[in-house]
Amino acid sequence: MEVSKDDKVKKATQLSQKDAISRKGMLSNITYDVTLALIKGKSYFGKTIIKFEYNGTQNVFIDYHGKKVNTLNINGIPINVDNSVFDGNRLYFDQKNLKNGSNEILIHFLNEYRSDGDGLHSFVDRADN
Repeated sequence: MEVSKDDKVKKATQLSQKDAISRKGMLSNITYDVTLALIKGKSYFGKTIIKFEYNGTQNVFIDYHGKKVNTLNINGIPINVDNSVFDGNRLYFDQKNLKNGSNEILIHFLNEYRSDGDGLHSFVDRADN
């Protein structure tokens, strides 16, 4: 059975049990506040605020299979979003930007609707046009 390029990327970015256990030991009391602007066309945009308690000495990442991160702030400090911070599948947070205790991450993003089972879908019924 041949594995597609997309399947290889998904497998390479799947969360391992080791990473999950490590992250669970560093993060607690996690909340998400997600606001989406679902517009007509190929794309949508939004904002996510993640709040959590951090008790660690390692970098942290979250999965995000998106098109673009417009802005990223960690505890009110703007972070330059380059390939070391966002690789198209994950957002990486350097532990030097995190503080032991309460943290807040603000993300403004742009993404495209998808039709592959991963993400948001948009469908317009022909009868509605």
